Order: sequence, then structure tokens, then C-alpha cells
Amino acid sequence: MLVILGLLWMVSFVDRFILALLVAPLKADLHLNDVQLGLLFGTFFAVFYALMGIPLARLADNHNRKRLIIAGVVFWSLCTIGSAFATNYATLALLRIGLATGEAALTPAAFSLLTDAFPPRRRMIAGTLLSAMGMMGASIAFIAGAGVIAWAEQAQASMGMSAWRLALMIVGMPGIALTVAFAFIAREPSRSELEAKVSMGDVFRFLRKERALYGGLFAGAGAAQLISYALIAWSAAHLSRSFGLASAEAGSWLGLSQFVSAVGGTIIVPFVIRIVAARNITVASLLPATGVIAAGILVVLSTISGNAHSFLILSTMGAFLLVGITNAILVLIQSTVPGSMRATVTSLLLICVSGIGLGLGPALVPMLGRIFPQAYGELSAGLMGVAFVGCAIGTGAFFVAARSLRREFARLEER
Repeated sequence: MLVILGLLWMVSFVDRFILALLVAPLKADLHLNDVQLGLLFGTFFAVFYALMGIPLARLADNHNRKRLIIAGVVFWSLCTIGSAFATNYATLALLRIGLATGEAALTPAAFSLLTDAFPPRRRMIAGTLLSAMGMMGASIAFIAGAGVIAWAEQAQASMGMSAWRLALMIVGMPGIALTVAFAFIAREPSRSELEAKVSMGDVFRFLRKERALYGGLFAGAGAAQLISYALIAWSAAHLSRSFGLASAEAGSWLGLSQFVSAVGGTIIVPFVIRIVAARNITVASLLPATGVIAAGILVVLSTISGNAHSFLILSTMGAFLLVGITNAILVLIQSTVPGSMRATVTSLLLICVSGIGLGLGPALVPMLGRIFPQAYGELSAGLMGVAFVGCAIGTGAFFVAARSLRREFARLEER
């Protein structure tokens, strides 16, 4: 079940990020500007991902999670395929909202399902592997997307459709096929903690009691992903405009970059934090703040680099830290939150990540690009501005959480 859930999460990232490679044809065919594309890629998706996240997580905490996952995957896959037939911005935005609604069902239900399928000592490993497989979707979105676009550009004349439309049709199909496999393979396990059902009031009382910990972690993760999603949304366009790379070539390079940063960061950073926590809890509690500072510096340096290779290397190193820190937090809360509210709290974390990161990051780049000095180009200025903002917020938030984080690390080491 771990493998099939990981594959579904991979597909969700492919469908979510494919638009990053379609900036130029979307601008040409639908007459869009950078601000509209930023809203389409990030804000519209994030707002409805957040709005639907809580009610769908409540369903995951109290009802059949397998059926919820099946319904969500089918719905978002159909929305991705339907996007291929959009003729205007409004239609594409509505289908993007549908994609967000379907994807909001997956992660809380998947982590809750997985937690009940594994014994306590194996949950963190299982959660890390699930996160790693999911993060591979970001790299696959660029690598496979580049291949699909290259094929679609050659086939568009014979198929009678634009290349970007063919690409959206193709990437929307695997989700439906995987759903059929999931329906036959997966089972709904018994819940590991037979506690009374809790209300949203109970959840918020728990979070309020631990507000320094969860408030700091959630805000810090959101700030980290503000930078990360800005890079994902605009790196392909930056490589094209600043260094002359074609979409397929940029996608191939970014796919490799995403694989190193997303998969490597997801596996290595939580592992390092866990090893350090076993030796020095105080140092471990400061690693998230330190990591965000280092990532911010690396991203700023990447935006002022003079060639594509320097940009890719430096931004990959920054993204490695940002993604790793965020997923370490995602895995950590599976062990610190009561089982009866685990999916709901996971959803709240994802709301912060998507609301701050995906909702604001892509849209802020063209906006800040008009404000910050443009010596290196508008996109470079925008990415630099987002890096400054995300680094400042993330560092402060993680420092707030550090004391409570020390306590949680100590409790986990005692188990």
C-alpha cells in the first residue's frame, strides 16, 4: 500500500506543477500575463486546497479513507484532462480549483491510512518514504513534462491540438489508471487509537495549548515553501528568458534539480535532524531556523549568478534544505499529534504550506520583480525578493518553536 500511495502522490505533483513548463504557450494562446499565470499556478489552487482541506481531513479522521482517496484522485485527474479543452482564463481557473479540491483529499487521508498500517517504530520511516515518493512527482513533472511537450510539439499538427493541450491530456491519465489499482490493492486498516471522535473545537484547543510549537512550525514551513514554490513556478521561465533554454531543455534540467532537492532533501534532512536530536536536542531544535537562513542565502546567490549552471546548482542546494525541513515537520507531527486528530492537523499544516507557499510564492515573484532593483532582470529580482521575505519569516517562526521542539525531541527519544 505504501508504494501505491506514493505513486498517487507523485501523480498529484505532476498534475499540479505541469503548468510551470507551459508558461509560453499559455501566454500566447490565451493571451495571459505573468501575474495571471502566477495566480493560476498558485493562488487559485492554494485558496481552494485550503478551504477544502479541513472538511476532507475531517472525513479522513472519521470515515473510510480509501474511498475518499479514490474519489479525490478521479476528480482531480478529470479536471487535469478537462484543462486541455479550456478556451479562456476563467475556465482554466475553475478546473485548477477542481484540481485543488481533489488533491486536498489525498495527503491527510494517505498519512492517516499509512500510520494505522504500520507499528509505531516504523511510522516515521514509512512517512519519510511516502514523502520522498511524493516529492519525486515534482521532478517527474519536469522530466516527463519535458518529454511530453517535446512529443506534443511534433504531434500537434497530426492530432489537431496545441502541444500544451495534448500535454495536459496525457498527464491527467495516469491518475485514473492508478486509482483502479489502488481500489483492488489497498485495504482500510483498523484505526490504531480507538479514541472518541473529536470536534474541531478539540483540535483547536490542542493547537492553542501548544501554540508556540505548532504555530512556529506551521508558519516556518509555509515561509520555507514560499521560496520553494516560487522557484518551482518560475525557474523554467527564468532559464528561458535569461539564458535562452527551450522549454524541453529547461524541463529536463529542472527535473534533475527537483529530484536531487526534493527526494534527497526529503530523505536526508529528517534523518540528519533525527541523528542530531539523539546526540544534542538543543542543536537539533535550531536546525530548521539555520536551514532556512542557509537556503535563503543560496537562492539569492542563484538569482544573481551569470549562467544557467550556477543558477541550477545554487537553487537546487537551497531547495534541498527547504523541502527537507518542511517534510521533517510533516513526518514529526505524525508522532506528536493524537491519532483522532492526526489527519486534521496534517491538513492544517498543508493549508499553511499551500496557503503561504503556493498561494503567495508564484504570484509574488512578478509583483516584487517590479519593486526590487532589476539589474539582473525582473524574474531574478522577484525571486530574490521572495527569498528575503521567506527567509525572514521562516527564521523567526522556527526560533519561536525551538524551545517546544526540544521538549518533543526529548519525548520521542524516550519512546
